[in-house]
Amino acid sequence: MRLGVFVQTPGHHVAGWRHPDATATGWPNLPLMQHIAKTAEAAKFDMFFLGDGFATGYGEHPSTIGKFEPLTLLSALAMTTSKLGLAATASTTYAEPYHVARSFASLDHLSGGRAGWNVVTTAYAKSSAVFGRNHPPHAERYAMAEEFVEACRLLWDSWDDDAFAADKKSGQYVRPGSLKVPHFQGKYFAVEGGLNVPRSPQGHPVLIQAGSSGPGQALAARIADVVFTAQNDLLEAQTFCKGLKAQVAGFGRDPAAALVMPGVFPVVGRTEQEAQDIFATLNANIDVSPQSMTVLSDRLGSDMSKYPLDQPVPALPETEHLKSRAALLLQMARRRRTRASAAGGEPGGDCRHAGAVVPRRRRRRLQCHAALLPRPVRRLRSPGRADPAGARPVPCRLHRYDPARPSRAEAGVAPAFRLISAKARKSRLVRPLSGKPAKPAGNGAD
Repeated sequence: MRLGVFVQTPGHHVAGWRHPDATATGWPNLPLMQHIAKTAEAAKFDMFFLGDGFATGYGEHPSTIGKFEPLTLLSALAMTTSKLGLAATASTTYAEPYHVARSFASLDHLSGGRAGWNVVTTAYAKSSAVFGRNHPPHAERYAMAEEFVEACRLLWDSWDDDAFAADKKSGQYVRPGSLKVPHFQGKYFAVEGGLNVPRSPQGHPVLIQAGSSGPGQALAARIADVVFTAQNDLLEAQTFCKGLKAQVAGFGRDPAAALVMPGVFPVVGRTEQEAQDIFATLNANIDVSPQSMTVLSDRLGSDMSKYPLDQPVPALPETEHLKSRAALLLQMARRRRTRASAAGGEPGGDCRHAGAVVPRRRRRRLQCHAALLPRPVRRLRSPGRADPAGARPVPCRLHRYDPARPSRAEAGVAPAFRLISAKARKSRLVRPLSGKPAKPAGNGAD
């Protein structure tokens, strides 16, 4: 089983910051982030993950009102961790491929090959205001994301692994012919020029995708090493996993190369009753505040303030925001006959309590989640060191956009953050996302 911690401060639960034991002051709080990262690494977690968003205001979720920029924070955490994967969200709708490619290549260098990018299209239209743009429709955002990732892959392949020779005797700082200048022209993005960051330890960062809608699954099947999802029913979880794996195979990829990591919201207590009491306290602190109503409306894609809060959740129009998450929450609400006032209480997942005793029904769901993750599990091997006994499994692999290029491992450089073998990498065919061959790369003369 692979484990990741999705960190939102001061908590995923909209009222988590009000719990008596919660740290709710001193934001942004670097020491706390360092503590969480070190704890996760010591507990053999595979990934420390940060989401992101652009909106702020009195009514936003407490975790988004004021926060660190994710890649800046991960760069700081890279200095205090050595094995933990460091992943963050970056938007393909409100950014440029060059900026994102350079940032994640730099993080990969700083962390020794532990960077991961959660490819998101930015669901909420309110994010567009700070960029002075119109928010694209759902399908168009995913079309933009395909082009964006393809451009980033070309940029990461700008330099050969051994390009920066720094030969003092000959006076050659970089090896001639080692620069492959991308020439990318798409509908939404264009790149004419190489990346001014040497090729990183992984070559490409680990790619993560979290969309469960039709376009989201298609993008994940094309590009993702890790797929985040939220499922609350065993059969639905198995159906999702099988369907996604079939799509992965349809793009000529090994289905085992795309790892499914379902979200779970654990509430931990020394006994089941203590866990239940903690969960009740969290939910009791939800009131009809601007924050809780904003979160509820955002998740469902409709203004919920105009509906009676003591009535069942009404039929709502399909949203252009988080399509799959909205459908999941509505399904949960109708299955449990949830009132509108309580529909936003659970942040996601269906493991509402995990104490010393986990009920059989919960155990079954957790086993289902574990079953979604493929085996066998490889172990972390730090560069230059033997594989220690009990080293943690890692959920990621070393990418190659061009399967003909030798990997760093094959060149004798051990990456710090990978999963599949060099043999499996060689057999994997990576196609341009557009379905069209990219223009031939240039050389150092370009």
